[in-house]
Amino acid sequence: TRMQVYFMDNDDYFYRHTGDGLETETHASDNDERSMFFVRGSVETVKKLRWDASIVHCTGWITALTPLYLKHKYNEDPSFRTGKIVVSLLPDAFDGTLDPRFVEKLRMDGFTDEQLSVLGEAPVDYHALMRIAIDNADAVMEVMPGADSSLVEYAKASGKPFLSCPSAENYAGEVAEFYASLIHNIAQRQICNEAISHNSGRARRARIRLMRGNELHRKYYRRRRTQHSHRLYIYPDRPHGGNGCRAVAHAHTTYRQHRLQ
Repeated sequence: TRMQVYFMDNDDYFYRHTGDGLETETHASDNDERSMFFVRGSVETVKKLRWDASIVHCTGWITALTPLYLKHKYNEDPSFRTGKIVVSLLPDAFDGTLDPRFVEKLRMDGFTDEQLSVLGEAPVDYHALMRIAIDNADAVMEVMPGADSSLVEYAKASGKPFLSCPSAENYAGEVAEFYASLIHNIAQRQICNEAISHNSGRARRARIRLMRGNELHRKYYRRRRTQHSHRLYIYPDRPHGGNGCRAVAHAHTTYRQHRLQ
């Protein structure tokens, strides 16, 4: 299956590696600004490419600000106005807290005290950061065992759609069905439903419709500004040959977590 991959580069945030680990570990003091840059850069990339995101799936704490930005800064943007935001929970907690001025920096970026209330006034730790992600998301997914139990309970108590640890045997099918339950557009939902039978020829044809925009796909979207329905997965990783973070945009229907080594 074809996949488009976009790397987020910045000399200050992603090129100061020493070979001892990722910048999020070796230069943790500016993780707050690194996260803000990564999220804004990913969102602006989607806008520039004029994608119409059906699902924005955020994986990893560095993406935790994405729901906040999409709900309050980009909520009227055509690329995100009707999309659903899914946040993944996984065992990726960082030690300590972010810069004490983190909340102040978010205020300077235009967020109100009410929108940031869950962060409090104390330095922001991993739990506070993930709670603001859950509060502004449309759904939450526990990717694998080992995720912080208090955050799992917090997500369940929110009443939002929650998917707990999809089985390894039918991972793609369960996630595709979860996505389909979030999408209200009939044409998009039909394509997602076809992906539930991901081993069948129907799923392959669904992926082709999404990626190549054939006649059946154009029939569904001929009145829309764009002909492709994209899902943006944002997660940190180590690009080939170096350290850093990347934004990954998938244009196929079933979900598999790809790692490029």
